[in-house]
Amino acid sequence: MKKILIADASKVSRILLENILSDHFEIIQFSSIAETINYLKNNSVDLLICGFELTDGNAFKLAELLKVNDIFIPILLITSDPKTISKYDAYTFGIFDILERDKIDESIIEDINEIIELYSNIDLSNSFIVAIDDSKTQLYFIENVLKQTKSKYILFENPREFIETLPHSKPDICILDVYMDELDGIEVTKIIRKYKELKNTRIIIQTSARENSLLRTLMIIGADDYIIKPYSTEELLLKIINNIKVKKINDELDKINKELFEKATTDPLTGLYNRRFIIEQLNILISNYKRYLVPFAVMILDIDHFKRINDTYGHDIGDEILINLSKILKETLRKTDIIGRFGGEEFLCLIPNTPSENLPIIISKLLNNIRKFKYKYEEDEITFTISIGCCNFTKKYKTDNEIIKCADDMLYKAKNNGRNQAFLLLDGSELNIK
Repeated sequence: MKKILIADASKVSRILLENILSDHFEIIQFSSIAETINYLKNNSVDLLICGFELTDGNAFKLAELLKVNDIFIPILLITSDPKTISKYDAYTFGIFDILERDKIDESIIEDINEIIELYSNIDLSNSFIVAIDDSKTQLYFIENVLKQTKSKYILFENPREFIETLPHSKPDICILDVYMDELDGIEVTKIIRKYKELKNTRIIIQTSARENSLLRTLMIIGADDYIIKPYSTEELLLKIINNIKVKKINDELDKINKELFEKATTDPLTGLYNRRFIIEQLNILISNYKRYLVPFAVMILDIDHFKRINDTYGHDIGDEILINLSKILKETLRKTDIIGRFGGEEFLCLIPNTPSENLPIIISKLLNNIRKFKYKYEEDEITFTISIGCCNFTKKYKTDNEIIKCADDMLYKAKNNGRNQAFLLLDGSELNIK
């Protein structure tokens, strides 16, 4: 059974509430701030219903002491005259809502259950939230709400200080005020949306304006949600919870899409691109060459006497050699080069935007890095070499098959000339690299 603490100087009010609620909740009663704080230091409750007047202070003093003692529970404030209490002040102190004492009846049970359910879902301890507002009072209010979510958070009074943290800071949610003197929320939103790393970050804009044109503009420039000032703790909590849910869904979709892309494009053993994907990339390079004359080269290589390694040490060790060759290729070539497993022990590398005179240097470095590699297996050190065929793309080639055949012919020459070397066809001239 959920537990509710009623703190009120009026004994009549406490009894009335207990009569309404006791069939549905466990009830604890106190008349003073001191008793309430002392109890909550050692016990937990699901909700605090507080009269504005207590025997040793008022509800705002109690709310303040709860925060000082790091006690975060939803607070419902009851009063005989709601007009005498500023809702904004109440929200700033972390009070969830204000109820008129004379209008309390059994309908409060449903409201209480909704509040407790809401708070049970706000453990966002793995979430990171940033709030940017040049009003200290508003930031103080937001902080009180964020403390209840158990999230990690940072507050910025100056939006430029927040901008300086990007893109290394990757918040799940940014809560921005639309009107700030230093830099308004619209400009901050535009800056956030420039970073691909923050594409799933949810942006909630605070505004006191209700004009559809402004709200439409906010959505167009990249805001995800808005909240109209003044708003309650409940409203902000709901906005945060809903936007965190959307953020998690989008992150999960990105993860799934990435995994699907990797499965569709990657060789499972080596982690390099598979044959289909690298042929697609080759055709893109061919199109760029024909349109913009962007130079590139195609390199085919395979392991010399790979069958001998498999026969001597087994296919598991053969796989280890393929994996290590893949690592050497990635370490030797540039990040912009496209490396794929073409089949078996054969690999296809696409070298874009490289001057022709640099190709022999790249090939020589690759040959030497392979020669230096040693794989330790039991008492043996396994070494291996590779043969390479390479051609730079020129106007005489029309299709992917033609340039691949050229590189394959050069690979054949390297093997026929003793392996552990390369043949490069560079602008029609053959070059042997050993």
